[in-house]
Amino acid sequence: MMCCLIGARAPAAVSHAADLGLAMQLTNFLRDVGEDWRERKRIYLPLEDLRRFGVREQDIAEGKVTEEFRALVRWEAARTRQIYARAEAGFCYIPAEARLPVRLARILYARILDKIEQNDGDVLSKRARVPTWEKLAVLAREQTSTAAAAATASASPSSRA
Repeated sequence: MMCCLIGARAPAAVSHAADLGLAMQLTNFLRDVGEDWRERKRIYLPLEDLRRFGVREQDIAEGKVTEEFRALVRWEAARTRQIYARAEAGFCYIPAEARLPVRLARILYARILDKIEQNDGDVLSKRARVPTWEKLAVLAREQTSTAAAAATASASPSSRA
């Protein structure tokens, strides 16, 4: 649906857009494990992953950040980064004028994974946040990059043909 709204009309864009949506949702699930348990008594991580790493629901309920839990968080973060990488390959299908906001969302959501890792996988007692100053720095960098790419494209001989 978002592809239509932003003008990404190529059929190949859809799978990349789905990957971006999936990666962002997985990031939310991972970031909110503690909050989801405290407020809803729910765990949105796959049960098979919990079992594979030996993480017990009781540990999550008690806020215990065990080595098994940290290993699970690292694995989920790595898997989510792979999905972000697949999504990145589809940015070429997004019209230039719509690319910046999508890129910002992708980068800032991936930064949440960085914050989770900086918190040593503790998503039970800490909420991973990207501070405003960092968001603004990313915005400035991406605006500069986007403007430079547009200037290069408009100056190339093929764009004047």
